[in-house]
Amino acid sequence: MNWLPESLADFGPATLAALMIGAYLVLGEPFVGWVLHRRFEAAVGVAPGARRWLYGRLLL
Repeated sequence: MNWLPESLADFGPATLAALMIGAYLVLGEPFVGWVLHRRFEAAVGVAPGARRWLYGRLLL
């Protein structure tokens, strides 16, 4: 297998970006989603615009 690079650095900066995005999706996204859901549940009973706020946050 001589066509494979010796290390990830040989792939360039795109590899680092892909690894960072992958790590965020696996490790960070469940936590972020949990926090947003908890805030949403707390705000629904208090603020009438809570649904619009949540959907706006999800789109950004």
